[in-house]
Amino acid sequence: MKVLIVDSSIDIIERLEEMLSETTIASTVYTAITYDEAIHLYITHQPDAVFLDEGLPGNHSIQLLAAFKQLKKDTTVIMISIIEDADKEEKCRLLGADFFCDLYHHYQEIPQIMYSIVDSRLKRPY
Repeated sequence: MKVLIVDSSIDIIERLEEMLSETTIASTVYTAITYDEAIHLYITHQPDAVFLDEGLPGNHSIQLLAAFKQLKKDTTVIMISIIEDADKEEKCRLLGADFFCDLYHHYQEIPQIMYSIVDSRLKRPY
């Protein structure tokens, strides 16, 4: 599975890369810290899943979420946040986010989310 991580924090990117490497689910991981990098990598590599920081500067996370879902509806988007916020979660889900993960409380759930993505893709009729 190809995964794109978009976050303004290098530390969070590195933690997610490490976790993904331990699960062996991600065959390739791309990373971006800016809107432009994220769009370029998304269009070029068409990832299966995206971890997207909901707090990117300039409200770019919402713009990216909309762009990702418009370009490829079946991409799984996991919004990540450092705080739990029900209003932001609801807004992201309405815009097409598949998961919303508060890294402070739910970081340990990321492997299970990834396994559920793989499982749902295997069950899709072709």
